Amino acid sequence: MKKWERIRKAVLEKVRDLPPGSRLPTVLDYRAEFKASQHSVCRALDSLEQDGLIVKKPRGGILVAEPPDTMVKSKRLAYVSWYGPSPENGTTRSHPFFQPLMHAISTAFENSDYESALYYFPSRGIVDSNSSLERDISNDMIRGLIVSSYHLTERDIPFLKQHGVDTVLIGADTWGSGFPTIEINSVKIGLLAAAAVARTKRHPVALITGRTVEAGEQAFLMSRESAGEPVDDCYRIHCPANFETTDQAITEGREAVDELLKLPVLPQVVWVTDDMAAMGVLQALHDADVHVPRDMAVVVSTSTACVFTHPVIRVAISPETAGKLAADTL
Repeated sequence: MKKWERIRKAVLEKVRDLPPGSRLPTVLDYRAEFKASQHSVCRALDSLEQDGLIVKKPRGGILVAEPPDTMVKSKRLAYVSWYGPSPENGTTRSHPFFQPLMHAISTAFENSDYESALYYFPSRGIVDSNSSLERDISNDMIRGLIVSSYHLTERDIPFLKQHGVDTVLIGADTWGSGFPTIEINSVKIGLLAAAAVARTKRHPVALITGRTVEAGEQAFLMSRESAGEPVDDCYRIHCPANFETTDQAITEGREAVDELLKLPVLPQVVWVTDDMAAMGVLQALHDADVHVPRDMAVVVSTSTACVFTHPVIRVAISPETAGKLAADTL
């Protein structure tokens, strides 16, 4: 934690115990107390003022602020969109799935009595992220939260419960938190993928999936079999599930393509069940001069891979539906 953040935290603890209008020490007092520069003290106080926790008045000193209605805990609901660097140019961009999802959530909140706040969040895990989201939860400014379960860590669950934040997950309850969860129907994804593959009218068909065949993959394989066009075992490539990093997923996708390229007959269409692995698949196909979709059609389950690559055939669960369900649940 940086010096100014430690000062902010210490001052905040004192502010919480004081009634509105109470006078706080001066900048010089804080510099002496924390043995810090004026820059660090002022940055800490500016942060508290921006959050509406203190007021700095000319000739009036620093005072504990009156809590405005927008900061009443029961009035604020939060939802989170993640962003990361683009592999093309290193610039920051938001995950494409979250844009329509966030719009659906904000629309659902428009006619409610709650204030809603959107947080852009660059890391995995809320605790010790030094983010505005962690700060506002710590300050008991947030009553409800809609969040993707993939981006939570085990430490976040007790943190959210400690601060009484009603939480709705989008994805799966990975940590067994007991929070209400909007789960993605993997069987539906498998059937949609099978339908997309069938529309290409291409053969043979390949499947790049995790080590364990999940319900979605089973639905895909059974659909192909019932259509009289089963997926041959040699065209089923397995990658590790639950990738620790995006780079690992991309590497596994590239290695899966290496396996496909060894086959006597190259598949004409492939379903990649992990969207990050799909990025590796598309990169490797490009490097091997296999044109997508002319030489091989690629079906993915979400739109992440499509943002950074040549347009591909894809199917996705509606993020608008997930967003509305999450907002209604919260």
